[in-house]
Amino acid sequence: MELRLCIVGFGNVGTGFAKILLDKGYNVMGRGIRITAIVDPVKGSVINQRGVDLAKALRLVAETGRLEGYGEGYVDEVDTLEVIKQDLHDVVIELTPTNIETGEPGYSHVKTALETGKHVITTNKGPVALHLYELLSLAGEKDLYLGFEGTVMSGTPLIKTLLYGMDRGLVKKVEGVLNGTTNYILTRMEEGLTYREALEEARLKGYAEADPSMDIDGHDLAAKASILASLIEGRQVTPRMIRRTSLRTYLEEAGYRDGTKYVLSVEPGDYRVEPREYPEGHPLRMLRGVENGVIIETEYLGRIFLSGPGAGREETGYAVLTDLIDLIRRL
Repeated sequence: MELRLCIVGFGNVGTGFAKILLDKGYNVMGRGIRITAIVDPVKGSVINQRGVDLAKALRLVAETGRLEGYGEGYVDEVDTLEVIKQDLHDVVIELTPTNIETGEPGYSHVKTALETGKHVITTNKGPVALHLYELLSLAGEKDLYLGFEGTVMSGTPLIKTLLYGMDRGLVKKVEGVLNGTTNYILTRMEEGLTYREALEEARLKGYAEADPSMDIDGHDLAAKASILASLIEGRQVTPRMIRRTSLRTYLEEAGYRDGTKYVLSVEPGDYRVEPREYPEGHPLRMLRGVENGVIIETEYLGRIFLSGPGAGREETGYAVLTDLIDLIRRL
């Protein structure tokens, strides 16, 4: 029996996931996959219960930046919530940009999907950082799946390690370099660039946005810290509960110091985002460029070090795929 997917948000992650599905021939774990809708407020939307041609959609977006010209099923403007409510889909893949302040519109997308009986997979940090346990409770009541591996560390399986690999009561601390933009900047400063030069280079390479405050002021790390803290604590921890030191302020006041990394640190009752200096040979100091890594301190197993890509189009698309595989196994 086919699984019918609605993709909400067709940016980098959405197109990365679409390419993976194409490579796999619309088949995951022996289960056929049909895309019944792609919804994007900027690029336009395609809704077709017989299935959206991903190759055609990807080609149009690559050539024009929009889905206009797709043909049957193309709609310039739609009410996203009304599309989500339709009985055309079994799973909603929510991939819209993160809003740390309110979680919207992703929060409403996820909640509406669950309320109307759809499984949900998301890479959107906002709804998870602000409303994880509300959404998990709703999914539980409806006997539905909520996957959010891609919210932290892209496709590297940190979330599943914490959820399925160990009891949260055995995790004493999580500490990690989990923002590729700031790690790239600090790596290049270690190699001799000034902060301004490293930031501009990160912009040119596409690692930093025109307004980099989400990364260099620690808002992205605070959202990730709140997600990890919520999993470890078994209760909702929001970004406002994270003690956050801006990397920009630190560098302007103290300057670069050898071995500096911008990290999150989570242990019961103590959640921080701050620059820290690490000695030679420390696993977090050895992370270069946009690479991510995390140390999980456990009660009996000791320290576990997990590293891998923390961002990227297909890397985060792979996180969506692993959640989809998890859902299919449960079904």
